Amino acid sequence: HMGVQGALLDLLCGPIFISHFIFGAGVPYSEESLKRAMLERSTDCPVMCSNPPQFYQSTLTFPYKKSESNLRPAAGSVIWSKVNETPEVAVQGRKLGLTKKKAGLRAHSLSVSKYKLYERLLNILLSNTELRLNILGDVCLENVPYNQMKMKSKKYYEKWMKVKENFFKAWTVKPDIWDFCVKLDMPKPS
Repeated sequence: HMGVQGALLDLLCGPIFISHFIFGAGVPYSEESLKRAMLERSTDCPVMCSNPPQFYQSTLTFPYKKSESNLRPAAGSVIWSKVNETPEVAVQGRKLGLTKKKAGLRAHSLSVSKYKLYERLLNILLSNTELRLNILGDVCLENVPYNQMKMKSKKYYEKWMKVKENFFKAWTVKPDIWDFCVKLDMPKPS
């Protein structure tokens, strides 16, 4: 099993697994169906987990679930992370409160955007020479596009290809448009 960490985080740590799924009350729930869907989807290659996730159903009903009076979820979302001093509010994938002119600038991207997450990874690599050399060798961080950095996680991609082959046979392939680089505020040599 490959975990839920993604290729970039996989460069920094091992697989991250979900240990518990908790569903609210008042919705259809079948532990047997969940296990079959998430762990036994393919008879050719069942998911092998040393610690399979546990499934639970809460006795509390989520008050904002879809109902006759609440047919559509809100377009906004609140993003909580340890990265921010204050939470971000996003509407349709953009920070709330930005002017149209600033909304398109990478500097004003959401903290959970590909750009900002890649920028954080590069700053981690910038501060850890041993890790940077292990992943990149002598290549300059600013010259490695996002999509090429993801491909450096070879074990992750091998596992992902197996998962796609066995479980997601109709997975859509999108064009690779993620060849951007990030300009870092590197310390000036003295």
